[in-house]
Amino acid sequence: LFVAVLALPIAALFHWLLSPNAAYVFFGTALLYFLNYEWFNLAYHLPARSLVARLPGLSRFRRLHQRHHDPRLMASANFNITWPLCDWLFGTLRR
Repeated sequence: LFVAVLALPIAALFHWLLSPNAAYVFFGTALLYFLNYEWFNLAYHLPARSLVARLPGLSRFRRLHQRHHDPRLMASANFNITWPLCDWLFGTLRR
């Protein structure tokens, strides 16, 4: 749905307005972002003992994601679901 409804029409617009290469870059980036989001969201919600959840470094991101779901913080902090980069840049990261 994400690809069909959002990425393809925008890629078509990029193709028409800019160039086919711009459309390919946009579409590839959008697809990689979506797959990244789905993979990490799955990893965060798997049982802690699962093979994927035990990958190096994932426990730190898993804790950040759990804070993302904290009702006390939801309206003011930890908005990023997968990577905390923008929360860090905008000062909304709560550890």
